[in-house]
Amino acid sequence: MNKKLLFLPLLAALVLACSESDNSHNLPNNNSNNTSNNSTTTSNNSTNNDSIGTNNSSTTNETSGTVGPDDFDVLREVKSALELSPDQRTRRAHKLVETGDLAQIFEFVRDEIRVTPVSRLNQRFEPMASRSLFGPRGTLRGGLGSMRDKAELLEFLFEEAGFEARVRVARPLPELQTNALLFAAKTPPAFEIDYDASQATETLIAPEESEADPLFDRLIDLVQPTAAENYFPDLEDVSLPIVEVQTPEGTIIANPHFANLEFGEPGVGDFLQNSDNTPTASTRVRLWARHTDDEDFEGRTLVEGQWLDSELIGRRIVARTRAPLTLSELLFTRAEQLHHFIPMLTLEGEGLPDGEGVSGDLFSTRGERLSLSEGRVHVDGLPLDPARAEAADEVRNIELEIDAAGFPRIRVLATPTDANGNVVSNLQAENFLVTEDTSEVGATLRQNRYIPRVLFLVDRSTSIPEDFRNESLSQLGIDIATEVLQTPDAQVSVMGIGESRAQRQPFVSDLVELEAQFDAGHGSGSALWDALSEAVRRKPTLIVLITDGVVVGSTLTPRIESEIRRAGVPVLALGVGESNAPTLEEAAELSGGQYFEASDAASAKSFIESELQDPPAPYLLTYTAPSEGPQTRTLKVGIRGFMAEQEGTYEAPAESLPAGFVGLYLSVERDGQSITRTLAGIPPEAPMDSVSAQTFEDVQAAFLGSATLLVEGGMPAFSEVLDEKIDTMLDYEPMWDARENAEEFWPTLDQGFRSMPFFAYRHFWGVDTTQEQALPGAPRFVLYTDRPGFRPESIERRVDILPFTRWHSTLDDLSEGWRAALRASVKEALLEAAYFEESTISLLDQETLEALPAEDLNERVEGLPNAANWLYSAESFDDDWTLVIPSDLEPVAFWAIHEPTGTALAIVDGGGGSGSTGGGNPVNSPLGLYDSIQYFYTIAGFKGGVWVNLEIAKAKQVAYATAAIANLGSGMPFTPPAGTDAPSTAINFVCGEAENAVLDAIPGWARFIVASYNRSAAALGWQRACP
Repeated sequence: MNKKLLFLPLLAALVLACSESDNSHNLPNNNSNNTSNNSTTTSNNSTNNDSIGTNNSSTTNETSGTVGPDDFDVLREVKSALELSPDQRTRRAHKLVETGDLAQIFEFVRDEIRVTPVSRLNQRFEPMASRSLFGPRGTLRGGLGSMRDKAELLEFLFEEAGFEARVRVARPLPELQTNALLFAAKTPPAFEIDYDASQATETLIAPEESEADPLFDRLIDLVQPTAAENYFPDLEDVSLPIVEVQTPEGTIIANPHFANLEFGEPGVGDFLQNSDNTPTASTRVRLWARHTDDEDFEGRTLVEGQWLDSELIGRRIVARTRAPLTLSELLFTRAEQLHHFIPMLTLEGEGLPDGEGVSGDLFSTRGERLSLSEGRVHVDGLPLDPARAEAADEVRNIELEIDAAGFPRIRVLATPTDANGNVVSNLQAENFLVTEDTSEVGATLRQNRYIPRVLFLVDRSTSIPEDFRNESLSQLGIDIATEVLQTPDAQVSVMGIGESRAQRQPFVSDLVELEAQFDAGHGSGSALWDALSEAVRRKPTLIVLITDGVVVGSTLTPRIESEIRRAGVPVLALGVGESNAPTLEEAAELSGGQYFEASDAASAKSFIESELQDPPAPYLLTYTAPSEGPQTRTLKVGIRGFMAEQEGTYEAPAESLPAGFVGLYLSVERDGQSITRTLAGIPPEAPMDSVSAQTFEDVQAAFLGSATLLVEGGMPAFSEVLDEKIDTMLDYEPMWDARENAEEFWPTLDQGFRSMPFFAYRHFWGVDTTQEQALPGAPRFVLYTDRPGFRPESIERRVDILPFTRWHSTLDDLSEGWRAALRASVKEALLEAAYFEESTISLLDQETLEALPAEDLNERVEGLPNAANWLYSAESFDDDWTLVIPSDLEPVAFWAIHEPTGTALAIVDGGGGSGSTGGGNPVNSPLGLYDSIQYFYTIAGFKGGVWVNLEIAKAKQVAYATAAIANLGSGMPFTPPAGTDAPSTAINFVCGEAENAVLDAIPGWARFIVASYNRSAAALGWQRACP
């Protein structure tokens, strides 16, 4: 029988119900659960946040005597109705716990939790007793888990009811040793609520069999089914987990795995054993990026975190880079003005406090890393001196030196002096005002005191004279370092030309450690230009190059030349022996350094020491200049609030190699498998020469977006997910309540609000895991990417089913089991075609297809223009997979079918099992982020503001305030741009956000709901909260 779950017009139905039950047109006070984001949870193990609680906070809704229900009242009524739906497993379980009826608790777990097969271990099924897949909380949420999960859920509920319980293991009785009983399907609890189904306009996809059949048959014709791997245990040979509970009447054995057993019927032999839990697997998530300052295929980790599956089921990991500003500041900030971001991985969902997660070091779009260590802010590893309150008052003059060699990256060396001509120390970023052609720019204060960080780049080839080899070289370095290290916080390091990255040695401030670096003797090549490229990436302040200048196997490419100029690190090039003077002079000139022909160690030492006597200016500011503008630019640096100011000019080159981030990526790793998705920019393995101006723009815009990793085990209850979504909508209510009071509105706005990509959950509802003949044998991961853009065509929303999960059949016939797994996974793919403009199904619909073993793809695509796209898209699939591809290899889209199990994944260009769509407003509109409300969720983070709750992230804000020179204007709170009205802007923001939260969350039926509500409100004479 075809089965459809309907998206319900809940808001309209409930408003009408209220009108019939309340003649005064005022909604009654109600105590609906979790109307704010204050959750109370109960847990055996609070350290890993794996509680099985519902959100138990309650809020009384008080209405005025003259105004009817607003949008938020209706949402609360929806929540109240949802709580009564039978598919609310979590809430029903806790109500049973409150009764203390052990038999009913047992029957609930026995009848509503299904068992999924687990992988074999050493050809035996001992994991049946110990292996946890989803944890008790995740098992309750999805109605699915391993046998251990099911037993531990029962143990937990018994303990919550006040009884002592523990999991034991024993052999099942002979009459129960059948897989049909063990893996039997369950009757799913219904989603039931009083509504008129005829008013619904869209189905919550549970794909009809008739829709799945043609696609299933097409794949079966191409890939011959095999017998699925046998995941079934031999029940004669294994022990099963059961629960022993202590009651006033004595010890009772509860075996929840067989439907024909009642409470107190053990169904096992007399010999009970203790059994330790095997924890769920863990998942590591890494947000990382590539920058033009990096090696060709090297990336930099922005933030990473690791969680157990039991912590993740039913929750979301949100990867984002957040501007370290309040929402009220962001509201009137143009996106292109944002240059500093805090990378974050935050864990959202039921039973968690706000701000659960990790954050990385603050970074700038120029690639600078700002961190807080031992109470001091560091920029790329070098500390800034602490502020001195009176410093700004002392400045009377500023000397400037402008370095535009790395345009568009501009370096400004500043020397502020007092009335006596002495350098003023301890100025901070907030003291400086930097403008280019009258427009304030966002800059970074890289140093407020010159701290030498000297890198000795040495040539160890056999052509180097003895005076500059071995012990002599080491002594020369130690003599120089002895003087350098007299400066507090100074550092030194040694790097050999030709050394590998694995041989790289750190910067140190100890002479003994430095001597050890010289003695290590790494590197023996003559690839000078590559070595210089690598050296400047290590962020020294000075490079002492000791070489004869003979270059072998290295070329000065335009990219390396740009890197050297852009870094602004002077190279003291010491030519030794029969040196190649022209090459060394070029290296010195490119870097702004000096060339010196050293006849012996003594002359070299004298030259270097003389150069060290003339350090650069104490303050270094960097910013990125606009790509468009006059050739001659005027730059001014002043002290905020004071008259001291100096200006200079520089010439912008007609052409330059752009610098910045070229790719943003998310990697997910579990069970030895790593999957990477490109969020913006070039693929991870693409060479830097594939970068275009559009690449930089897309990555910059992506810093304002987010990637949400949704994790589920079994099919979550629709009512529970919708309940969570409504909680995020209710986050807007405090802003509405403060709409007429500016003093209250801005602080309320700054508390933030959460987001939840509701429609991405549809992928978990495509297969009913209570009834299906194939079940997920591991957590299911869906990646939802929300990528804004500076242009409409760059905006993208993408849903990607990550290829971690294998579907395991519960059928005794292994060949039919293979087909069942294929059919179940095909149903998931149907969701893409239903909701996205582009999907594997739509792309391949009219194509002639063929099957190809994954290991043969390399040979098949060799020489094709799109070969790199194919190989990157299919890199996750090894020789266990067969690819169903278009015969002409156009477009890049295919099915990947896992031969051992029958699991099918739909893949599009880029490697995602996904569908994608564009749409929305670009982020550089006249009112900046205000006009890009659909992306405001992702920039804002959680209710309460994530970094407010994370101590480590508070440190990032300190770093930002210390080192970042903002170009966001003045005045607090921030004033709107000219021509806008602040109060109306604030009210429109709240109303727009609240309504958009409904419309964007459940696109198909929400418009119908809102329209119905408006008609009902008008008929009843109610006043609309938002016009």
